[in-house]
Amino acid sequence: MQAGLDALYKQGDPSEAATRFRQVLARNPDHYGATLQLAKALDEQAGRTRHCQCGARLLAMAEAAN
Repeated sequence: MQAGLDALYKQGDPSEAATRFRQVLARNPDHYGATLQLAKALDEQAGRTRHCQCGARLLAMAEAAN
């Protein structure tokens, strides 16, 4: 998770960040933080379709957590 955060916010590399967040999600598909950060990374890459899919999942997770 930290490697993804560093890639996104320190190195400005949303592609690398997305890869790292996907690795976290492969181990824990319900990881809220990784889902949120993946959505941000995809948004920065202008991957709107993927971003919308990730955003919809994030919304469902947030609603489930109340």
